[in-house]
Amino acid sequence: MKQVIVITGASSGFGALAARALAQAGHTVYASMRETAGRNAPQVAEVARYAAEHAVDLRTVELDVAYESWSRVDRFSVRGDGLVANLLAQRVNVGAIDIEKHWRDAVTVQLGGDAIIAPRLLTLRGGLFYESAVAAPAYAHVDFPAGQQLGFALGASAFASGWELALAYEYRYQPPLESSEGQARVLQEVPASLCQPPFTDPDKCNPRYPGRRAPAVNAGTYRADSHALSIDLLYRF
Repeated sequence: MKQVIVITGASSGFGALAARALAQAGHTVYASMRETAGRNAPQVAEVARYAAEHAVDLRTVELDVAYESWSRVDRFSVRGDGLVANLLAQRVNVGAIDIEKHWRDAVTVQLGGDAIIAPRLLTLRGGLFYESAVAAPAYAHVDFPAGQQLGFALGASAFASGWELALAYEYRYQPPLESSEGQARVLQEVPASLCQPPFTDPDKCNPRYPGRRAPAVNAGTYRADSHALSIDLLYRF
């Protein structure tokens, strides 16, 4: 039975051999690799030549999986270095402020490819991507879109006499991310606060938030999207 198969790392070695063998067996095969318009451009051309020569359904697609180590960021720390604030007619030393982040490592999957419309004249490209969430909803905040990200990119290159005019557009979207009042964990900063663990003294702590040194400031619904447009003029010699 004919199947659609994606082979990763198919620019060379066992990946390239497996892609060709499966295509010869009658399957539709997508040979995925990185930088199809860059260092792997010769491999893309070779796949196209092989497919035409052997009359098989073998195609190239750009696929990249990246791992990002965001978990190194546990909190943002700000040191006052003697900064003083006026609070209720009193001068208060701001001291140290820690903003909790607790970011997590993320995985990004990018899938796309180029289509040569006119050799050495015009190339079109497009792709999709997904990035896992960097932060749990409890630590969502307005300073950084830390939820999962979805998006796409479109582009084109026109070539003439060694010159390349490249246009690209990217749209990035973060689906709604909810952080309830009870769930939120980024707390209000209160310099010189007398509220101490276990944060239950009603005279020194806010009685509405027992067990917390201060109320949360990041409860709510977070949405984000962005647009990016680039124009490059390149000359190759």
